[in-house]
Amino acid sequence: MLETAGMLTALFGFCVGFPAGVLTLLAFHRLRLRASKAVPPSAVLEDTYGHPLPPVSTLRGALPDPPNGHAWEISVQHDGGGTPFLHVGIVKLNTGDSAGGTKKDLMNDRYSTWASKYRLFTGDDEYLCEIFRRDFIGPLTDWATAQVNRLDHANDIGVYTISGDRKGMPG
Repeated sequence: MLETAGMLTALFGFCVGFPAGVLTLLAFHRLRLRASKAVPPSAVLEDTYGHPLPPVSTLRGALPDPPNGHAWEISVQHDGGGTPFLHVGIVKLNTGDSAGGTKKDLMNDRYSTWASKYRLFTGDDEYLCEIFRRDFIGPLTDWATAQVNRLDHANDIGVYTISGDRKGMPG
């Protein structure tokens, strides 16, 4: 009888312990399998600030080549009220000093918000992008072209017009 009780205890322990051990093993295996199939995080998406295209990369692609010894500096800065501004500046590479800069409000146009302006043309994405490039990026590239002319031709006397063939800009 003692022998039967020992066998029953062993059988009971096996019947309860074996499935628990198998389930634990399967759970660890499943976690390890999930970790190996985990998708890496996607690239950080650039903020558009309500515009149809990301302003920083669009401006970066539209700027003319800087003069020798200079580089463009593009950043988003906030004023005291938290309003974001797109800042573009030209920097002397040998000293790191600024040779000029300008900024444009990312949220507000002169008398309204950029979002309200874009809402007037919903449904035509190409036209929205054209408006963005013309009205937001255009003045910044015009300023940049004037800076390039000023620095490249510092000792010249003359009038330099802003070219109509800006990179990435129609017309």
